[in-house]
Amino acid sequence: MNGERPSSPPRADTPVLTAGVWLFVVAAGLLMAAARPVHYLLFHTLAELIAISVAISVFTLTWATRQHLHNGYLVIVGAAYATIATIDIFHTLTFKGMNLLPDVSTNHPTQFWLAARFIEAVALCLAPAFIRRRPNFTLATFAFAVPGVLASIAILQGMLPATHVEEVGLTRFKIVGEFVIIGILVLAWLMLARARREFPRRVFGLLSGSVLLAIATEFCFIHYVGFYDFANELGHYFRFVSVVLAYLALVVTGVRRPAELLYGQLISKDEALTATNAELARSEANLKHAQAVAGIGSWHLDIVANRLTWSDQTYRMFAVPPGTPQTFESFASYIHPDDLSAVTQAWNDAIAGRVPYDVVHRILVENKVLWVRERAEIARDTGGQAIAGTGTVQDVTAQRVAELQLADQRRYLEEQVDKRTHDLVLAKDAAETASRAKSVFLANMSHELRTPMNGIMGMTDLALRRATDPKQRDQLGKARDASRHLLGVINDILDISKIEADRLQLEQIDFRLGSVPENVISMLGGRAAEKGLLLTVDIADEVAGLSLRGDPLRLGQVLINLAGNAIKFTERGSIRIRVSAVEQTASHCLLRFDVQDTGIGIPVEDQPRLFSAFEQADSSTTRRFGGTGLGLAISKRLVGLMRGHIGVNSQPGLGSTFWFTARLERARPGEAPRAVDDSPAEQQIKDRHRDARILLVEDEPVNQEVSRSLLEEAGLKVDLAEDGRQAVDMARAGAYDVILMDMQMPHVDGLEATRMIRALSGRQHVPILAMTANAFEEDRQRCMGAGMNDFIAKPVDPDKLFTTLLIWLARG
Repeated sequence: MNGERPSSPPRADTPVLTAGVWLFVVAAGLLMAAARPVHYLLFHTLAELIAISVAISVFTLTWATRQHLHNGYLVIVGAAYATIATIDIFHTLTFKGMNLLPDVSTNHPTQFWLAARFIEAVALCLAPAFIRRRPNFTLATFAFAVPGVLASIAILQGMLPATHVEEVGLTRFKIVGEFVIIGILVLAWLMLARARREFPRRVFGLLSGSVLLAIATEFCFIHYVGFYDFANELGHYFRFVSVVLAYLALVVTGVRRPAELLYGQLISKDEALTATNAELARSEANLKHAQAVAGIGSWHLDIVANRLTWSDQTYRMFAVPPGTPQTFESFASYIHPDDLSAVTQAWNDAIAGRVPYDVVHRILVENKVLWVRERAEIARDTGGQAIAGTGTVQDVTAQRVAELQLADQRRYLEEQVDKRTHDLVLAKDAAETASRAKSVFLANMSHELRTPMNGIMGMTDLALRRATDPKQRDQLGKARDASRHLLGVINDILDISKIEADRLQLEQIDFRLGSVPENVISMLGGRAAEKGLLLTVDIADEVAGLSLRGDPLRLGQVLINLAGNAIKFTERGSIRIRVSAVEQTASHCLLRFDVQDTGIGIPVEDQPRLFSAFEQADSSTTRRFGGTGLGLAISKRLVGLMRGHIGVNSQPGLGSTFWFTARLERARPGEAPRAVDDSPAEQQIKDRHRDARILLVEDEPVNQEVSRSLLEEAGLKVDLAEDGRQAVDMARAGAYDVILMDMQMPHVDGLEATRMIRALSGRQHVPILAMTANAFEEDRQRCMGAGMNDFIAKPVDPDKLFTTLLIWLARG
């Protein structure tokens, strides 16, 4: 107690401790051996009392050191020994010859023995599961005590089967019980061996030996007949040594080592305290340095005494000599006059507990203005009164100046954004107005151009149908070809206009891929033959029968454009159309189309502008081949809408190969692909639907005559309505198989007339087909939205008209 500290904590002498325990074991064994010749009952009592004493010692030691036990295995085993020792006491008191308890038979000691060994085996089996846990020692003790008490009551009440018969030996129940205990102990040893890395090697050896000796004990107690047999005596020796080994393991791990650790901690606490003081001194120096680097000072205000304490950095920040006494009032004298009231209010609110003290304000230091941020925590007494404040003060001048500059910049940018936004809104409105005007113009142009073209082409087709004179038919045929060429030019101009206005949309229908090149052959085969050219189609086997979903008309338009150009620019030889698959998935196909010719070819320098609007390879006024220069530009846009690419490979004099790709969906299961062309439709109508009633709603006289003549020649009965109002009245008065409805008419237009007809009783399902010069996709959508079933664009192609009529007449 003179203040001197030992240089290291004393350690227990492990060899001496172990030798003492083994000396006790040998002495106890000799005592048991000396008692055996005197009387077996004395031997048995000594053996059991020694084992019981060791078990109680194990329980007591584990209980006393339970706070230090980190290995749950030891907690479970130590807790179980309280119950085991108690039951073993009953086993000893009821042993044959003791005569200490009334109404005791030879079954009682063996039954108590089975109960104690069963609980011991279960504890050893459960213990490995708790190695990394810290079970509650009291709860574990109680958990073993409950079944022990219940088993003891059952034994004393004679509720268990007999275990021993005088002069006969052990019963089947006793022997089977011993084997069950042996099985549990074997399982316990296997689980212990599996967890051997969790124990020091010596402790594992002691525990393992304890379990194995417990197994040997149970084997001995299967082979005796009388209580005083040698097997019984040997079993008690094994039992005694087993408990001692468990005691050694628990003492070494549960008592000595925690005590050494605790004592070592106490011895080294003074050294740790000295090291902590030194570390605190270093931390204080580091804190002061950090405050200087960060520009943060600290302060403490004793509110009751009005005494303000500053750190060195705070003195430097306020340009005050260190150690100068400070009060709240002296601090207030440094605050900028414009901020004094706000700072005082913030402090009073913090003292009252309304808000934390966190304020940014200005201070005046040597005729300079600095910005600082102050934060504090208020300490209060038990009555809630503020007694002190501890806080920090940080120089945020640079940050505040940057924030003010950023705010000015932000205001400037917001003004610019508002101005630009206003300009964009005006530009957007102007663009939308122009777009609407362009859309209206395109719609009007489409209607105004297609309406007379429908009359011209319709009348020409009617005259050609009825003409018999060869010269007249030739002249009419030339007029028809010229009108179709003019319609192609009109369609190209309208298509490029719709593309530029972003108004062109592709149709999505199911179709057979092979029908597209077949239609190209049927349309261009005659032109190729007139020039003596061979026009062929080569479709790869894997795509020949594909059913796809997309816009076959636009796909064919691109292919016809390329093949038509090939025929135009080829004088001799052949044009070959190839179709192949680039990629196929379960839902999509990426197809490649090649149109190869043996024509004049294209110079490399002219190829980049081929796909621009109004451009041709030969742009001079003396070019021989004519054309608008829109076909390839339109084709490029259409291929882009089909998520593909288009290009050309060509050399002058060696021909050209125009190619494009298109990504198309596979046709939906169960839906039959629509044919692109169905030429015998008119004849099928004559054969199957003659005398079907058609209501033709058309206001233009020439188109009335053309359409009516075409329909009547197909054997259909036609009624004419000259506007939408008359159409509604006629639909109300009579039933029609199909109604052909124009869009633009006086009084009531086609869309409103369709809605009114759908509202009539019994007219909800009559097919109403739009037949109009308004040919945009949005016009189709408006017609469908009004209740129409299909859409036929003018000028009317008779084959297209009859094909569409056939579909809806067949459904009716």
